[in-house]
Amino acid sequence: MKRIACQTCHIPAIATDPKFPTISERDWTKPVLNEQTGLYGPTHKFVSNMKPEYRWWNRMMEVPPAPVGSLQDPKSKIAPWKRTKYTVIADKETGNVIYIKAGVYAVTGDPGAAAKKGAEDAKQPYSGEWKGEAEWAMFSVNHRVAPKEQALKCNACHSPNGVMHFRGLGYAADRVEQLTKGR
Repeated sequence: MKRIACQTCHIPAIATDPKFPTISERDWTKPVLNEQTGLYGPTHKFVSNMKPEYRWWNRMMEVPPAPVGSLQDPKSKIAPWKRTKYTVIADKETGNVIYIKAGVYAVTGDPGAAAKKGAEDAKQPYSGEWKGEAEWAMFSVNHRVAPKEQALKCNACHSPNGVMHFRGLGYAADRVEQLTKGR
């Protein structure tokens, strides 16, 4: 248990209250007009009861945001994470992500105009044509801690169909078989 973060068992799902879903995808290529504000924002996909992704974490992060850690790192613990997909604006010619000018995007709802102004302001090379590019970001899960009665039990992870993907966490096949026999 020294290598398992408390949240791993005590946050078995993300956004458990359907009145408060979480964003699982944000797409900047598809602007949506907010009728109340008159401004555009990206398209969002909301979900409830999202299952966390379990990763090793030694309290360091990569860019784009993702936890750093491994089975071999004694400072790492298995912790729950929320993976969010972003479709961002990229240069069609080079594939490089373009900084967009948020104000232009919000007022016009035009990703091309926002990319042109953003690239200009950032002094980024830009061909003038854009495409959507998928990126992922990982967020640590720390909210809506479940009481002991609702926390994951041993078999939630240690069973053939458990929530923990031990192979993806770096365990060898023979060890995965031991870990998933159930208790």
